[in-house]
Amino acid sequence: MIEVFDAKRTRSYGCFASFKAATDTLDSLAATGQLGSVPAVSVAAYCSGVLQREYEAVFVGGKWRVPKSPKRRMPETRPARGRRRRKWCKEYATAELMFREGFPDHLNRSYPLSADSLRRCNRKCRIYMQ
Repeated sequence: MIEVFDAKRTRSYGCFASFKAATDTLDSLAATGQLGSVPAVSVAAYCSGVLQREYEAVFVGGKWRVPKSPKRRMPETRPARGRRRRKWCKEYATAELMFREGFPDHLNRSYPLSADSLRRCNRKCRIYMQ
């Protein structure tokens, strides 16, 4: 939405959806001479009730000239989380758990590990997944 005033901002000419919608009214005001010898208006642009931009529009050569506004650059948002590490291998607390992983339940009872093999594997054992 825009609101259009005279150059001194003493008189309001109304609110419009856009500047293009206001050009018919502004053309008739410029033709009657109500805007002065060099027709100019002050425009305030709003978005959701918040002032976004103020500028001067001048009527020259049969057209309304509006100054270009610099494009507002939106900052790129980066994800707050860090990069997720991929687990290349599965870790087991004991060698027995590693052994039982590869066999179905009916085979797990028939293949127990010996105490010697459990003593040899005193660290976490890993099996690499493919």
